[in-house]
Amino acid sequence: ENSEFRVFEAPKPAPKNDVDIDTRHAQLAPARKSVEISGKFQKVPLLKIAYGRSGDKGDVANIGIAARDPSFYPFILKTVTPEVVASYLKHLVSGPVERYELAGTHSINLVCCRALGGGGAASLRIDRQAKTYAQLLLSMEVDVPVELLPPSSKL
Repeated sequence: ENSEFRVFEAPKPAPKNDVDIDTRHAQLAPARKSVEISGKFQKVPLLKIAYGRSGDKGDVANIGIAARDPSFYPFILKTVTPEVVASYLKHLVSGPVERYELAGTHSINLVCCRALGGGGAASLRIDRQAKTYAQLLLSMEVDVPVELLPPSSKL
């Protein structure tokens, strides 16, 4: 009996250093409480500095917000807080909102509880699966330093 066995080696992890962050396995971590920011600011829709995607898990809406550029990330952290999101979406979300940073990706995940009227087939809402929630949140105005905005965005 001639049986062949192949030995496969697991891929070696990418080298880590102080500058590069290995983002292949982003982990959820509680978001930082505050970010110190100063300078001249302008209010712009969140859409100008971020992308968004949303969906559901039962009666919970998940909203992912990712910075269009890493330089925008501190301003997303400063302005897109659980309290601000809960207030902005108060007509849809009746439970708590939690925010998590996705390590190394310049993005956050917002978990909005009791946000879908029971969720799925139990809900009588038009958007029972929270597919429009990210787009709604991207219309919220945020403060961004004028020097970071493209010329077409400046007033």
